[in-house]
Amino acid sequence: MIMDITAWFMLYFFSFEMRHVADLVKSDSEQEYARSRLLTNRLKYSLLSLTTVTSLAFHASATVRLLIHTDLNLLNIISRALYLCGFLFIAYQWLSLARLFAILKRSKLASRHETLSRFNWFVIVWAVSLSTLMVCQHLSSVICGAIEPIIDSEAFKVYFMIDLYPVDTLLTFLTASSLLFLFSFQARKQGVQSRADSHVKEVRQILSEENPIMPN
Repeated sequence: MIMDITAWFMLYFFSFEMRHVADLVKSDSEQEYARSRLLTNRLKYSLLSLTTVTSLAFHASATVRLLIHTDLNLLNIISRALYLCGFLFIAYQWLSLARLFAILKRSKLASRHETLSRFNWFVIVWAVSLSTLMVCQHLSSVICGAIEPIIDSEAFKVYFMIDLYPVDTLLTFLTASSLLFLFSFQARKQGVQSRADSHVKEVRQILSEENPIMPN
């Protein structure tokens, strides 16, 4: 449960950081960007609060049912329904932003008469495939958790256990690992670029000292 919530927190924050960048790209003025950023921040914390509270609620209802054999079906169904609303919005936002940044990347490369590299295509295909699997699996888990107390079927219980543990655990691990890789890759890329820029400035400074007419 803790690892699952932690992974989704990472995905939510990553998604909204992408939305901040999209706001900056699409804004025509500082005032418009400030309004978009304020709206994005409000939406981010509202959805984080909603999904966290509802997730804790339906996990707590499941724990109560297992420990003291008391069904809290109404709380379970309502909390899962609200959670799904927030989750589906995040999933839609994530896929929309991924599409937007893929288009922007292709446009930037096209302006330099270049195309997407194999690594670019790998990241795009991996992100879309993993996101689709996560959405389908998460929907399955939440819906199965809502109807599980009222269904007495061994086949359903076996499916739910497989979906809940091996499948969910694997996708959570892949999500966290992918986000960690993207963050570390971007940090290394920025670090290399920063060192390269610093080196260029040092060379230009040395050359300008040796040649006073060279521009800084």
